[in-house]
Amino acid sequence: MVTSREPLMIAGEVIWAVPPLDLPDPDAEHEPAALARFSSVRLFTMRAEASAPGFRLDEGNAQAVAGLCRRLDGIPLALELAATRVRTLGVHELLARLDDRFRLLATGHRDAPPRQQTLWGVIDWSWELLTEADRPAAAGSDGGRLRTAGR
Repeated sequence: MVTSREPLMIAGEVIWAVPPLDLPDPDAEHEPAALARFSSVRLFTMRAEASAPGFRLDEGNAQAVAGLCRRLDGIPLALELAATRVRTLGVHELLARLDDRFRLLATGHRDAPPRQQTLWGVIDWSWELLTEADRPAAAGSDGGRLRTAGR
C-alpha cells in the first residue's frame, strides 16, 4: 500500500480520493453529541484530549469547538496544531485569537516533517509542488500576497 498526492501511474493502482473533513453548519445544534458526528470536531476533540488532560467536549465548550473547526476550514493539520494550544489557552481564548491563525499556529511537533509543523510549512510545501503554470491559479485573487503575508 502506498499513499501519494498524485497518481503513480503504475499497473494495478487504485485511486482513492480522500474527502475533506466535514464541518458543523453555523446554524447547527451545538449539543456535544450532535457535534461529535462531524469528523472535524472528532479530530479536534481527540487531539485536544491528548494534549490537555481532562479536556472533554461538553456544553460549555461545544459552540467554541464548532467555531474553531469552521474557522480552520476543517484542515486536519490546522486542527491538530490548534488542539495543542488548548492546554494553555482553552478553546474560548483559542477561538478569540484565530484572527492571526498563521502566527498562533506557528509551532508544531518538533519531530514532525517541516511541512507538518506549521500552517506556513504546509503552504510553502504545497506551493513548491505546483508547476509554474499552476501557480497563478493557486495564488487566487490576492495575486499571491497570502504566501508572503506575515513573513
